[in-house]
Amino acid sequence: MYFLHIKNTFILLHGFRKKTRRLPKKELEIAKTRMEDYLKRKGD
Repeated sequence: MYFLHIKNTFILLHGFRKKTRRLPKKELEIAKTRMEDYLKRKGD
């Protein structure tokens, strides 16, 4: 799971079941896209 911490608020960006030690690039991109979308909508 990925979290974004802004002013004492945690936002769940993405959750997935990890099957290896490596972080799949696809999962990281999903979280990154959602974080950028959230920040655009919030106006920060």
